Amino acid sequence: MHTNITLVIPALAFDFVHFADPLYESFERLTVLPEEVLMVVSNTSSLELNTTKYIKEKERFLQLQVDTGMRIRLLEYNYPVLQSVAKNIGAASATRQWVSVFDVDDVLHSQRFEVLDQVFKVRPEVNAVLTQFSFTTSAELKNNSVPVELYYTMDEIYNRTYDPQWIREEFAVHLEENNMALKGETPYSWCCPFIPNSLTANGWVSVKKDVWMKHQQRNNLPLGEDIEFNTRLIAGGENLTVVYANLGFYRWKSDAERPE
Repeated sequence: MHTNITLVIPALAFDFVHFADPLYESFERLTVLPEEVLMVVSNTSSLELNTTKYIKEKERFLQLQVDTGMRIRLLEYNYPVLQSVAKNIGAASATRQWVSVFDVDDVLHSQRFEVLDQVFKVRPEVNAVLTQFSFTTSAELKNNSVPVELYYTMDEIYNRTYDPQWIREEFAVHLEENNMALKGETPYSWCCPFIPNSLTANGWVSVKKDVWMKHQQRNNLPLGEDIEFNTRLIAGGENLTVVYANLGFYRWKSDAERPE
């Protein structure tokens, strides 16, 4: 089964080569698939890049279309592209109703798109969705490529989905107390630490394409583009919700795993 989502994955070529394998393996476990996956890879001319490995990773990524029936698309840039720019490119190129962002070095929960599809059905007023996450490491993924997952029944998803108006009201109070903007800029902050025991994945946002194209991520922010974008969605009156479910595994990388 597929759902009306374009999954957008922004990636530097270095990360694409070194960290994508667990992500591909998590595709094989999905209970519901996105109809389209769009990888935006930049800095492909980097001298640190092993060209042979890059070609092999491209072939493996493109093979997903044969293996899963998802529409697979690869956009390549030989120079570095900011994450916000890569995501805006992906959103503009998407052909499905929803744009959902994920990172190339992280791992999908097997029910991620099943749950999102259910949210779209039970909360039709919603046009942006955030979820929770758990941590993992490269060592854990090497020893056990399948992280331990919680199982969610679709009957419980409505009650795990927060009312957008409540999010808006609570966020306004939080923003006033904890904005992270530089002096002179519009305030922005994380969503949503006021949810008990919350680890909300601000970077893994799912947004209706027309809403994304209306707001877009700021192309001049090297960091914090996700939380600034989510702040504008909430403050701008869009119906953003948070699903209290861990639907992905964020890979905590050591300094040794990063390019010099």
